[in-house]
Amino acid sequence: MTLTIALLNHEQRDEVIAETEGFTCRGARHTKDPTVETGDNYLKGGFWADLDEAGITRTWVAILDGRIVGYIALAADAVTLTKGERREAELEGVQFSRYGCTQIAMVAVLADCQAQPDLHIGRALIEHAMLVGRRSGSDIGARFLAADVNPPAQGFYERCGFTNLGAEAHEKARARGLLPMVLDLHPRL
Repeated sequence: MTLTIALLNHEQRDEVIAETEGFTCRGARHTKDPTVETGDNYLKGGFWADLDEAGITRTWVAILDGRIVGYIALAADAVTLTKGERREAELEGVQFSRYGCTQIAMVAVLADCQAQPDLHIGRALIEHAMLVGRRSGSDIGARFLAADVNPPAQGFYERCGFTNLGAEAHEKARARGLLPMVLDLHPRL
């Protein structure tokens, strides 16, 4: 079994919709998660194609044995850091109100594959986002990878190296029941 990650193009809309008709990421841990339907429809409803065509997000799919088993959508954004978070990132002398990031707009893994931890599809998608974030960040100065995370997925993101964001500027995400998290793509050693 070989897992590959492929960038979608909006011209593939009909093909992807046909391939993902039964796609769902509603696994055992997400039975009561109200955002799962949005995540499923993002891919199988073709919303990714509209955002791709408008230049808002780019979406990559994870393909296993010729089948789409997950996806991740990324966009350019910025995060607000607390004084402590700036200190930890060694950015005390860099006083921006917001710091460039690659934002994980959507991510999902097919429910059947979530029950197979040896596949590591979610981890592969996050690692791909890290590579994209580092590459684009070196071109435009975006240093962080950010995500507004559903509480059931918090542990997964923490295992990938993300930490909670503390700034009040992220209250809109918290009001929607999401946890703003960030990963420093260029940590100082």
